[in-house]
Amino acid sequence: GFEQGALWIVDVNDGSKNFFQSNDMILVWGPTQNQFTFSRTNKLNSEKEYTEVIVLDLTSGEETKIYAVDRSFLVFGLSWSPSREQLALSMSRIGHDDANIYILNVNSGQLRQITKDGNSIYPVWSPTRDLIVYDKKTYNRDDALYSLQLIDPSGFCDIRLIAADYLLSPTWSPNGDLLAFIEPNADGIFTVNIQEFLDKNFLSQRC
Repeated sequence: GFEQGALWIVDVNDGSKNFFQSNDMILVWGPTQNQFTFSRTNKLNSEKEYTEVIVLDLTSGEETKIYAVDRSFLVFGLSWSPSREQLALSMSRIGHDDANIYILNVNSGQLRQITKDGNSIYPVWSPTRDLIVYDKKTYNRDDALYSLQLIDPSGFCDIRLIAADYLLSPTWSPNGDLLAFIEPNADGIFTVNIQEFLDKNFLSQRC
């Protein structure tokens, strides 16, 4: 009932493909142009597994572990801050719909939780400002409610940006002004001007 996933590097100039690895990983570019950051599950022994977050240097092939967590947690999304000093990640207990967003200080190794309720997944950090967008699912009795949220790294500012039946793949424009996302039930790709949204809701100073 499951398809085996794998990661490939594709050269967009000539279409050439290079196999990277087959595993249940979450992958992002960074923190530099020649590095990947990804999550990987390893076996400690026949009964124990753990998940780690790795930075891979594509030139040297050297791996650097920046975080590790017991396998009772799954990783749902990784995203670097503009300064490349912090990493946003979402983690959840296996079998539970309770993922939260955390901020990892890479230099100190300190991990800080910034969301508290619902299922918060796939954080994407703005390339130019201290704002993170993420997908959130909550429940009204048995009905699932989906929203696209804006949050700052402290967790103080957590705003519902869009409410819809289902939202996918939020991504920032390079200058951080626009946010694009897919709304499958509306059969389209939509954009939001973040600065106009903050100004309209009198949130520019707060967020």
